[in-house]
Amino acid sequence: MSKTDTLPTEKRNKKEMEFELKLAKEKEEIHEREKQMKINRLLQEVTETEREDLEESEKVQYWVERLCQTRLEQISSVENDSPEVKTESR
Repeated sequence: MSKTDTLPTEKRNKKEMEFELKLAKEKEEIHEREKQMKINRLLQEVTETEREDLEESEKVQYWVERLCQTRLEQISSVENDSPEVKTESR
């Protein structure tokens, strides 16, 4: 094989290597974009879950406050009725 025969082969090999490098770079970029999309999707899910948890917590807090208020009213009512009983027992 002469030197002139190897020149086109070397050029072809160089082109193939450049193509392979470009392809690998594109694959890496695609992989990074997919990773970023996955992260964004997970972040969105977490945000949505936190929002739902906050809404649920607010509902629970509302009902706990109502329950406490009702219980306080019941206790007050019993205490208001109670002094008569206490004075009678004396």
